[in-house]
Amino acid sequence: MASINLLDLKPTVITRDLSNKYILLAAPQKYGKTTFMCSIPGALILSFEPGLNAHAGVYAQTINTWSELKQVCRELAKPAVREKFTTICWDTIEIAAQLCQDFVCGRAGVQTLSEVPYGKLYKEYEIEFSKTIRSVANLGYGCVFSCHTEIKDIATKTEGAVIERLQPKLDRRAFDIINSLVDIIGIGVMEFDEKGNQHRVLYTTQTPNVWAGNRFTYFPPRIDFSYQAVLDALIKAIEAEAAHSNATIVDKADSTSIEHLSYAQIKEEASALWSKLVAQNPENAAIILKKAEMIFGRKIKLSEITEDQASLFELVLEDMREMDR
Repeated sequence: MASINLLDLKPTVITRDLSNKYILLAAPQKYGKTTFMCSIPGALILSFEPGLNAHAGVYAQTINTWSELKQVCRELAKPAVREKFTTICWDTIEIAAQLCQDFVCGRAGVQTLSEVPYGKLYKEYEIEFSKTIRSVANLGYGCVFSCHTEIKDIATKTEGAVIERLQPKLDRRAFDIINSLVDIIGIGVMEFDEKGNQHRVLYTTQTPNVWAGNRFTYFPPRIDFSYQAVLDALIKAIEAEAAHSNATIVDKADSTSIEHLSYAQIKEEASALWSKLVAQNPENAAIILKKAEMIFGRKIKLSEITEDQASLFELVLEDMREMDR
């Protein structure tokens, strides 16, 4: 892990493209969500369902299980992969959420989350889903999530009154996690003019009947739906915001994510440092183990640290590096 120096931090900037943006596109089937993703330069599509038969020349990874997704996430952390791709597209995130539920249930040996009392598996699902999604975003990738829409009956403050609301088709826990991350929730609607011609429209501002929203003050509440239309509207909104707040706009932002070693790299370096430090002074063995105990909250040998504990192991390694300086 690279050392953190807060004095080296630079003010945040706004980019003109989708490379570090987070968007949820919710629309009916065959609306053009996948076509949108295929138009993004530097995109890698995580394909959780068939839908790329009409698209050639795109980079896509088929994913059938949550374990496969976790393998993909490890690949995404590699420097060469991060150089090749800028935006990760999740097609669709609602299927990914179901695969996550299946993974958590399989680990517990049950069929549904509700089979375990006190909502234990619901919490495990929420943690697993959030941790995996954020691990990708924290690598510096932009993320575009797609899902379908559904109509829900929503009670109003007027007694007995109910309205219909068009919203993303995601379970509450998955939606809360995605909603907290994304900059734009766009709801795709097919509208017809007086001649019966179809027009794909994207709503980006919440109304009583549409659950949309965005973080950009000057982004239009309704635009034509296409990659270029969304990009043009985003650029205009960013430039307007920059003019209003004197913010800096760049074509590409520098990554502020922290580089992490793999478990194998941590283990190899820690083993070499252990041998070196103990050879210098045998008392260093007890010092290292005490530092590990402080980090893990219990006595533990370095050989007992598992791959799931790699982030804690990396902190021990950093302490060992300090001892070697």
